[in-house]
Amino acid sequence: MAQRHFVIASFTIIIIACTLMISAQAGDIATYLIAFCLFWFCLGGWLAMAPTMTLRFFNPDNYAQNYGIVFTAYGIGALIGTVFVGQMRDLFGSYTYGFYIMGFLGIIGIFIAQFTLKSPHSSKDYREL
Repeated sequence: MAQRHFVIASFTIIIIACTLMISAQAGDIATYLIAFCLFWFCLGGWLAMAPTMTLRFFNPDNYAQNYGIVFTAYGIGALIGTVFVGQMRDLFGSYTYGFYIMGFLGIIGIFIAQFTLKSPHSSKDYREL
């Protein structure tokens, strides 16, 4: 299933970017730029995947409501993550620990995608309902 592969690829790229950021030393601008290009690539990927996957995995009749929930959750996660990592920076003096958490969440995301992401419904399924 292509959607599952895209999700796993995105999480894998996030893990690679986190590993780069964890290993980056002061003044290592090339590593920083590569890692953040990968992060932004994934951000754009999720903004492209979320609407399509919402439409494919849930009833198209309720697409607007479903995607509204998905996008709201995306925004809440961004706000909470920003505040949480900022507090970690204040507490530990570095953003590095946030990348450990992001990498760990990426690993969890891969397992969730691999073992629980259901197959999308075909349009035929909706005509039968």
